[in-house]
Amino acid sequence: MQLSLFDVLIITLVSMGVVFVILLGIMFLMMLTSKIVGILEKAQPQKEVSQIPEKTQETVKLSGQDLFMQDPSAKVAVLTALAHASQSENKNYKIESVEKVR
Repeated sequence: MQLSLFDVLIITLVSMGVVFVILLGIMFLMMLTSKIVGILEKAQPQKEVSQIPEKTQETVKLSGQDLFMQDPSAKVAVLTALAHASQSENKNYKIESVEKVR
């Protein structure tokens, strides 16, 4: 069975239309879900300020390997620094220290 150029064009346009309609449906479902979740979050009672534990000055300062293992942001910072450093000519790297500045 051979299709003419016009038949191929019609099949292409109909297929693109179907994909567009399906993607629109998915987008509207995502928007509806986010609105429902937003309404449910507003309906939940908020915690009182007294229930939230306050940070005391006795918090343990982490550095080095402990900070790297417990803080996901430290892992990201180290990997970002290594990626940036790998753009230079020298390809030998050693992490000497990891400190949280802020």
